[in-house]
Amino acid sequence: MKQSVRFKIISIFAVCIFMVTIVATISKSGVLPINSYESEAVEDYRQDAENEIKYNTIICGNFSDCNCEIIQKNSEPKKNGKLPDEYAYVIGYSSENYGAFGLHSSQFDVLYDDAGNGKGKSIKLTTDNGLQYLCTELLKDTDGSAVVIERNSGKIRALVSTDKKMVFSVNDLSDEKMAEYNSVEGLWLPKYNINEQPGSVSKLFSCACILESGNEDFTYNDETGIVIYNEGEVRNCDGEIMGMLDLKKAVLKSSNVYFALASMQVDRATIQDMIKKFMFNQDIDCDFGTVRTDYDLGTYRYDRASAFYGQGMTLFSTVSLAMLTQGVCDGSIYKPHIIDSVYDENESSVKIFSETEEEVLSENVVSNETMKKLDSILLETAENYGIPAEMNIRAKTGTADLVNLKQKATICSYNDDYIVVVSETNTDKYGIKLTDKLIQIYDYLT
Repeated sequence: MKQSVRFKIISIFAVCIFMVTIVATISKSGVLPINSYESEAVEDYRQDAENEIKYNTIICGNFSDCNCEIIQKNSEPKKNGKLPDEYAYVIGYSSENYGAFGLHSSQFDVLYDDAGNGKGKSIKLTTDNGLQYLCTELLKDTDGSAVVIERNSGKIRALVSTDKKMVFSVNDLSDEKMAEYNSVEGLWLPKYNINEQPGSVSKLFSCACILESGNEDFTYNDETGIVIYNEGEVRNCDGEIMGMLDLKKAVLKSSNVYFALASMQVDRATIQDMIKKFMFNQDIDCDFGTVRTDYDLGTYRYDRASAFYGQGMTLFSTVSLAMLTQGVCDGSIYKPHIIDSVYDENESSVKIFSETEEEVLSENVVSNETMKKLDSILLETAENYGIPAEMNIRAKTGTADLVNLKQKATICSYNDDYIVVVSETNTDKYGIKLTDKLIQIYDYLT
C-alpha cells in the first residue's frame, strides 16, 4: 500500500528537526556540503514534521458533493468523520498510524490548511451523491467500475470502484482490519484506474482512424470468421462468419476480422498521429490519480491487427475509456477532475478559495463529419443492444480476454449531456450484459 503522507511520533520529528538544523548550519559554513539526495531527505523530514503538527492540531476540512450535500464532516483533530463506503476509494482517509490515502493524501495541504478557525479548508466535489450511491449499488459483489463525466467538460459526476471479495471501508482502521485489507490482492487499487485490455470498446478509436484516413468505404466479405498472420490469428467472437461487411455493419456485429484487416488500410503514420491526438501513451496527472492509455502498434502486422480490435498491446482504464469516448463524440478531450472548489464554511457565509478551471487536453481530435457518422452508427448500435430509441443513447460494448482466463466486460456510451462507462473485470460476462445497468444510470441522469 502506497502512503504518500507519512506521520511519525512527534518526538522523533523533534530530533530530526534538531539534527537537520545542525547539518544545515554546518553546510552553510562550508564545512559539510549536502548533495541533492541529502537535501531531499532533509526536506522530507521537514515536511513530515509540519504534517504531524497540522494533523495533531488542525481539524480536517469537510467534503461535500456538487449539490453541497455533506459527504464527510470532520469535527476534531486527529479523527476523520464517518465516510460513506461509496467514497472510500475517492476520498480515503488520514491516519496517525497508516498515513493517508485518496484525496486525504493528495489534498492534505488543503484539508489541513487552517482557514482561520482551527479547521482546514473544505473541498466540494463534482460528484452527485445519489449517482455515486446508485453506481456502487449496481456494481456490488463485482470487480466493477463506473465513470460518469459531463460531455463538454472534465467534471466527473460519479467515480466508482467495487471489489467482489469484500466491501472496502475506511471507517475502521484498526490493525486487524488493515491486515485483512492487505491480505486481499489488488484491494487498494481503484478499478476505475487499472489498465487492462479493453476489448471491442477500443474500436471507437479504430473507427476514428478509418474515417479520418478516408477509408470508410473499405468492405470485406467474411467467409471464414478468421484471418491468419504469421504471428497469430484473429477470430470473430465464437468464430461467427459475418458475410459482407462495411464499417457500419462491422460495428453493429463487432467484427474482429473486419477491424484487423481495416488496420492495414490505414497508414501507420496516420494511426500514430491519432494516438497523439487522443493523448495515448502519456501520463495525465488528475486530482484523483494519474490516467494513462497504453497503445502500441508493435512491429508485426498481427500486432497492429490485434490493437485495432481491442486486444494485443493496448491497455485502457475505465477513466481513459471515458476520455476516448469524449474525443469521439465531441472532438475535444478535457482533463477529468473530481474537485469542484475549495471553500470555508461558517455559520454566516461560505468563502470560496479556488475553483477548478476546465482544461482542454486535446482539440480537433476528429472532424465534425467523423463525429456525425459515428454518432449515427453508435445510435443504431445502442438500439441493437435493446436500449430504447427514445433515450437517445449511443453505445459500444466490448469483451476482452484476460490472462487469468476471465473476461473484462465494458460498455462505453453517451447522450447529449453525459458520457457513461461501466465495466466489470474478472467476470464471465459479455459487455452487452451491462446494458440494464447502463439504462438505470441514464434514468437517474434524466
